[in-house]
Amino acid sequence: MAFMAAAPMIMAAISAAMATVSAVSQAKAQRNQQEAAADIATYNANLSRQRADIINTQTNQREEQQRRQSRLQLGQLEAQLGESGLETGGGSALDIFQQSATNAEMDALTIRYEGQLGAKGALDQATGDDFGASVAKMNAKTATRQGYLSAASSAMSAFGSAYGKFGGKPGATA
Repeated sequence: MAFMAAAPMIMAAISAAMATVSAVSQAKAQRNQQEAAADIATYNANLSRQRADIINTQTNQREEQQRRQSRLQLGQLEAQLGESGLETGGGSALDIFQQSATNAEMDALTIRYEGQLGAKGALDQATGDDFGASVAKMNAKTATRQGYLSAASSAMSAFGSAYGKFGGKPGATA
């Protein structure tokens, strides 16, 4: 008979324990998910920074290649102008030479500018990924806190309900 009287309290305690374990387990799963998201975002940010470095290196090489090629072409132009009897020190020949040099420099600067834009885009992506990692880490901490609060709330609610039903009624005198 005593067991039958205590059975509802035991069942309430088991229910509270199961609710507590479930809430903690869900919190851990959410935390693990958010930590994984943070790791992925950090990995992606690192890849974006590496891509920016590669873009910068390739751009520098392309710009230098353009300048070498331009020097070669300008030398050939100067030789052709000299062979045709035009002096490169003045007049139309100088204008042609200067315009060609200006165009060559603009080509090199365009290569640099395009590379800088590409690298900036990659670094902007890295910044976004870093921010995403920070948010995911904060969400992981929040999930843990909320899980423990939910577990405590579930346990207190179950015990409070059991106490109200079996342990003492409001307004009852001892």
